[in-house]
Amino acid sequence: MENYGIEMKGNLSYKLGSNVASAGAMTLGSGNIFNITGVTTINTIATKDIGTPIILQFDGILQLTHSADLVLPGGANITTAVGDIAIFYEYAAGDWRCISYQKVVGLGNSLDSESDVILSGTPIVMKVVIAGVPYYWKVYPTKT
Repeated sequence: MENYGIEMKGNLSYKLGSNVASAGAMTLGSGNIFNITGVTTINTIATKDIGTPIILQFDGILQLTHSADLVLPGGANITTAVGDIAIFYEYAAGDWRCISYQKVVGLGNSLDSESDVILSGTPIVMKVVIAGVPYYWKVYPTKT
């Protein structure tokens, strides 16, 4: 098995941050889970801390631009839909890698369907509890 440089010990805790307006160079506040508002193209995300995972839920239709600073699955830009969810981790200062992109279209109320998921590698099931409500994601590591 190839080592992707991610090691987890203990509990993985996430904190819901404030809503963030989309921007070409987007800065996130404190927390790890953010609703992204607006329709402005996102080219980069400001540094938080190397190794930091973030979950972004999009409240508008916008473009994520693939680059050396924002590595996206398949090496291509992504046009979001309302409700889509992306999971990133910061692998170098200001360089983010998308490790999962979940389209809301076609999934209904279940994340068990894999028809609209970009797949690569062995899945990791993530559970995040927000305000007492559990949310589940299947995370598929990507290698670029």
